[in-house]
Amino acid sequence: MQAPGFFLVGEGVAGSIAAMSSIGETLREARHRKQVSLEEVSRATKIKIEVIEHLEADEFDRLVSPTYAKGFIRIYGDYLGLDGRALADAYIQSQGGLKRKGLQLETAAAANRRRTELRLSLRGVVALVAGLTLVAVLLVVLWAWRANSTTTATAVSKPDPNQIRADTEPSWRPPLSPLPVLDVPQ
Repeated sequence: MQAPGFFLVGEGVAGSIAAMSSIGETLREARHRKQVSLEEVSRATKIKIEVIEHLEADEFDRLVSPTYAKGFIRIYGDYLGLDGRALADAYIQSQGGLKRKGLQLETAAAANRRRTELRLSLRGVVALVAGLTLVAVLLVVLWAWRANSTTTATAVSKPDPNQIRADTEPSWRPPLSPLPVLDVPQ
């Protein structure tokens, strides 16, 4: 007799998916039924505890790739006495299958999420680039105007040293003192 939601070795995938609420819940319940801790599972399967937690929480998108997720599910399921291959197949089927993206594989669910996340309208991008260009041009014009006005003000306020008359006396002169006479033997 089988507990609902669990995969037994040799059980078919189609019947298992109908009886299962989620892959993560199935794994978690089997671990509790076997009375093993996450640390024991990690030591026995060589899967990090964080990965096991993601598997039990059905957070497959937080794993590196669907290929790794499939392998982890198979190894973890086999360790718990479940049909790991059937669990891995159920995972791929629940994600809408695998799609090739260049040399990598991704699930259809991940591809759909990526498509909605990266959608930018061409009009929005053009407006953003035009706005940034306008701001840059205004900053350059402002900088040039300020540099020109500072140069003009400096030229007006400072007198040209070539045009100063020679007969003008400076306002301060050092005091004149007689030079000391030195006796030099001949």
